[in-house]
Amino acid sequence: MNREVTVYTTPPEALVELLTKSHPLHSLPLIRRLRFTGFPGGITENTKILWSSTAAIEDHLAAAVTGHTLRERIPFAAAYLDFSRAPETELWIYSSMEQRLVGGKAEEKGGEGERVNDRDCERERERQEEEIAAAAGLLRRVKHEQDLYFAAGSARGSPAAVLVGSMHEVLRERLAAAGMAFDSTRVYDKWFFKPSELPDIELPDDPGDERRWVWDAVRPEDIPFAIASTKVPRREHTMRLLPSRALYLDDGTLVAWAFLGPDSSLSSLHCEEPYRGRGIAKAVAVRVLRDHLKDYGDDDGYGWADVALDNAQSQGVCRSLNGKVKWRTSWNRLNLAQSFSINKTHKSRTFL
Repeated sequence: MNREVTVYTTPPEALVELLTKSHPLHSLPLIRRLRFTGFPGGITENTKILWSSTAAIEDHLAAAVTGHTLRERIPFAAAYLDFSRAPETELWIYSSMEQRLVGGKAEEKGGEGERVNDRDCERERERQEEEIAAAAGLLRRVKHEQDLYFAAGSARGSPAAVLVGSMHEVLRERLAAAGMAFDSTRVYDKWFFKPSELPDIELPDDPGDERRWVWDAVRPEDIPFAIASTKVPRREHTMRLLPSRALYLDDGTLVAWAFLGPDSSLSSLHCEEPYRGRGIAKAVAVRVLRDHLKDYGDDDGYGWADVALDNAQSQGVCRSLNGKVKWRTSWNRLNLAQSFSINKTHKSRTFL
């Protein structure tokens, strides 16, 4: 069957519905990023939504609605892409293998069972090859879009790599084995929170000096300060678009803040040094999740945070919010030119 990559300039409703119905939880980062395009300023003229499969989105959705097994037989990959968002995240990608493979392990059997297992392993190998081919085909189209965006003669300098966000480690590891060239990778635990299970956290009674606490969004004039307090590349324009909650003193002093990212992840949680150790960061995190997760649409309501494995403080905050680690994800610099070089000799060349 022919595998095609279809490109849209706005999120197809059928894609969001398919992911929500048939691939809940694992596809939520992409679902939320697609829904963020409905926010003021959440979409640009450079936005692309990509679909890679041997069947159309509508066919997958029809199978999901009727209970037909097409959604199990035919792999797909989908993505949000916008090169104009750099140096922030440019690409979110989801593969149908993610939900299917997480937690799955082949059983080891002997005798006749071993021969059955061999056949099962061969089917599984073939299916994973199809799944990776769908994802690699999508990334090949991303390379084409990159060539168009950074065309010779344009004022844009062509980067060596695209920043891919919230990529499931199951997918990244298999893409790397298939020949995709990752210049850099940082792995995170993906912590999930249910709003109904978030703790009720009271603020300290008295901030001192006869002042009082004031809740607000992060005020526009404070966004540059919030950006300067994180090592993650942020653009002021993007930060102004994001839902946020901040705790101020009544004299305008900014005490603590948090944002929800374009994919709804809990981001840039920070408390100023003099106010730490009093539960304020936790209170801000709970407030922004409860107040703004609903802005991203009607789904199962989970919130999440991507936390570096060596960030013990943030891991502790997530644990105190009754969060649970569901899987590991990564943020990567994917070198498309190297991945799809015509001079490359690698087993992945069948995908090029």
